[in-house]
Amino acid sequence: MDRSGLGTMSGESPCTDVPKVPHAKDTTACAGRESGELCPIECQDGFQMLTELRCYRGVWLEAACVAFCAAPTEAIGGAISLDHCAGTQVDETCAVICEPGLHPTGRIKCLPGGRWSEAHCFDPAEELMHEVVARVDVEGLLDFCDLAAANNLEGLEVAGSSFEEVFAQDLKVPVNLFTTNITADPHFSRNGYRLEMKVLCSETQKATPLTFHHSVSSAGLAGFEPAELRAFSDCEKKMHQLNGSIHTTDKEQYRETLCHTFCNAQENCIPECQDRVLGLQVFPDTLALQVLEEGSGLPPTNRTSTHELHFI
Repeated sequence: MDRSGLGTMSGESPCTDVPKVPHAKDTTACAGRESGELCPIECQDGFQMLTELRCYRGVWLEAACVAFCAAPTEAIGGAISLDHCAGTQVDETCAVICEPGLHPTGRIKCLPGGRWSEAHCFDPAEELMHEVVARVDVEGLLDFCDLAAANNLEGLEVAGSSFEEVFAQDLKVPVNLFTTNITADPHFSRNGYRLEMKVLCSETQKATPLTFHHSVSSAGLAGFEPAELRAFSDCEKKMHQLNGSIHTTDKEQYRETLCHTFCNAQENCIPECQDRVLGLQVFPDTLALQVLEEGSGLPPTNRTSTHELHFI
């Protein structure tokens, strides 16, 4: 008997087992459906049906009951209406659109229970008075510079923009908070370069020394131990995010972003660009991080492999 109205597939195996759909109510009535037949299910409170449950040749196709967030009920100062965030799935994010001249601290995330993560709009000129600086060695840019421009300087500017895109996406902050500078570093290797990247941050605070290691911890984050995870200031948070991103971003992502930035949607350009960046590589073991505090009158704090980092 066809209970779906869509027609069954004659001669194919039925689904004899009870389907398992997370966050769905009782699905025992679905057992025995014919191939091609739908089984209507009801989701638990707070969840909605994302895909229909269908039997296909004796196997239940994947279906899901998922939770969504309504539009945030608490206003974000300086943000334009957040109504567009209604219907965002749990663990997905929504862009915060700020008034002209202001920038969001990042996207807001839909959390279980219909809650939203925090974000706010800010004026960079007023709030972001400090910088996190990362310096790391890279190789494989020479061929790209030959392709990108008549001189290396222009090519390195394009490469710098692509690194900003990668790390802004990882840190979930506006790309215009980043500035980069790439210079030749013959002390590292014959074709080596030194990438210096700065990202603006809003405050620093004195903190317990943190020990960094060039290894992946049990928490899956390279560069520091899980026991040291705690509440960070904005500068500390960005520093740790940069550290983790530089240790975990693979070279394919750097190459793809570099060619996307350079080619600007010109598809015939991408294959040649990809050939030119095959040797592009970032060396996390050379990473040094520091926080520069405006007006502190104190020398910046440096961090190199396995040394303690103090905020002053």
